[in-house]
Amino acid sequence: MRIKFFLSIVLINFRSNFGQSLNCTYSGSTAYTCSLTIQNPNGFNNFTSIGGTHLTGKTDNDVQYISSSGSTTNVPSIICDTFPNLLKIEFGSNGIQIIDEKAFKNCTKLKNLWLQSNRISKIDENAFVENVDLLFITFNVNQITEVAENLFINQHKLTELRLCSIPLSDLPKNIFNSLQNLTILHLESNILKDLRAEWFLPLTSLLTIYLSSNLIEELPKDIFIPMKNLNTLYLGNNKLKVIPSDPFKGVSNLKTIQFQNNQIEAIDEMFINNTGVQNLNMLNNICANQDIVDTSIPRTAMRSALQNCFKKFNDLYPDHNNTIDCTFMQTEYGYTCRASIYNPSGFNGFTTIRGVHHPGFNDSNVKAIIAMTTVSPNIPRIFCDKLSNVETIYYIQLSIKNVGPNSFWSCSKLLDLNIWVNQIQDIDNSTFFYSQQLKRLDMRQSRISNIPRNLLWPLTEMTSLNLEQNNLTILDPDWFLKQSNLTYLNLQFNKIEELPKEVFKNMTALEQLVMNYNRLGVIHSNSFGIHSMLTNASFVNNQIYAIDERFIDNTGLINIDMRGNICANTNIFDNSPNRDSMRAELKNCFQKYADLYLETTTSTTTQSTTSVPQCNVGDLDDRVCFLELENHRLQKRIEALESKIDEL
Repeated sequence: MRIKFFLSIVLINFRSNFGQSLNCTYSGSTAYTCSLTIQNPNGFNNFTSIGGTHLTGKTDNDVQYISSSGSTTNVPSIICDTFPNLLKIEFGSNGIQIIDEKAFKNCTKLKNLWLQSNRISKIDENAFVENVDLLFITFNVNQITEVAENLFINQHKLTELRLCSIPLSDLPKNIFNSLQNLTILHLESNILKDLRAEWFLPLTSLLTIYLSSNLIEELPKDIFIPMKNLNTLYLGNNKLKVIPSDPFKGVSNLKTIQFQNNQIEAIDEMFINNTGVQNLNMLNNICANQDIVDTSIPRTAMRSALQNCFKKFNDLYPDHNNTIDCTFMQTEYGYTCRASIYNPSGFNGFTTIRGVHHPGFNDSNVKAIIAMTTVSPNIPRIFCDKLSNVETIYYIQLSIKNVGPNSFWSCSKLLDLNIWVNQIQDIDNSTFFYSQQLKRLDMRQSRISNIPRNLLWPLTEMTSLNLEQNNLTILDPDWFLKQSNLTYLNLQFNKIEELPKEVFKNMTALEQLVMNYNRLGVIHSNSFGIHSMLTNASFVNNQIYAIDERFIDNTGLINIDMRGNICANTNIFDNSPNRDSMRAELKNCFQKYADLYLETTTSTTTQSTTSVPQCNVGDLDDRVCFLELENHRLQKRIEALESKIDEL
């Protein structure tokens, strides 16, 4: 009887293990590979050996890569027990249903794990505890409906994770907490309906995220903010209807976004400003239906293509138009507010700036404000009211038209103000009334055509002023009465025709003057006075045909750039005491000036038969005299050109 019972047990074991096998075919000279054939349909985990013959000189310890074929419902632990130095495991289309905690326990050097196209429905939360070197994991096309919160707790080195087509409807709050080095995340082709901002908080290194082909209806506020390096976002084939700007604050590196095959009817234009998007796929949506590529800085073509989307958003959310947000960060300027302004109506009654400070910081710690490519025809006073210790401000491409009287009054510590690429039509005379400490003012490319008479008077400590690429046609000496500390002045790319008498007289510290690409004809010494500190002057591409030699005498010039002018066409360097070579290069300019304006000068060239009008050069109040002088100047210029033609 006992013998029969024993034989029955043996027979049962024999039948149950019959057909179970693991066998390796070895190959490879660099990455030693086991092509594993597995027959384990019942999911046994009691294997004692793996069949196969090693290549000469190779052992189990040399195996780095396993690819499998065949069928198994689990991953037998003998694989990692036998091959402890595996770097890559690929179990694709093997029918695996479960990953237990022993499956990869002894593969402590594993870097790449492929488990795609199986039937996995359960993964033990300790399955990867020992696999701390993992860089890549894929579970694509499985039957996983939930994952444990601590599943990836030791995967600090992981750079790519694929969890698509499995199908997931939700994720634990802290599922990605250890994945600070993750750069690519696949969550597409699931049944996700709601996205949680908490999922993405740790993903500060993420470059690309795939969320397409889900059931997503809306994007939570601030969801992408932690992803400062995010470059590519896939959200096609969802159920999105509205694209607000809040989810995209601070993701200025985001270049490619796919929204195709949604139901989008409205987009906040601030979404464009908050991102660096250059490729936006809007095919098969309601308010737009095209794949838009626009690499220009203002992205004019993209904005034009999305006008219907912007209009619908403003109709749906009229109160959303007026918002100011700060994304706080550390920059070269210190603790900085990276500002987003959406204020097309020019509202100036803001009471709050939205944004979350870093731990231990508050408004008083902010040293810089940077607002770029946002929308506001004015400068909201709330920035200086709330962030009164700010020292540096950049307002770039905001479409600013008006600079109001109290824009900077509360910024008593402001040192560096930059207002670039705007459309300024009006600047209040008292704008800088409380900005005596300002050192640098840069208002380039802002279409400025006039400056209020005493606008700059409070700026007695200013050392640098940049007004290049505006629409200035005249300079008023009164503008610069108080600029005795100014060392750098840039007025290039304007339409200035004349330097009035004493216009630069009070700039006794001026070292560098840039007047390129204007319409100057004559350089008078009385425009400058005594400027021994002035060492560099640039007049490239004007129409200068005459220079008062006393301009050289009264300055410390060692470099004057005259390229592209009439009487001289060279960049001159001369640091000798008397600057003889500079004077020689400018001889024709001096002679023409003497012919025109110096009655006591005896000229060797043909003299004009017309007399020089007797009025002060640059005296714009005497309009008749000024016009007569201009007529005389033009007549002499014609004579000078005729003389030049004769010489040629």
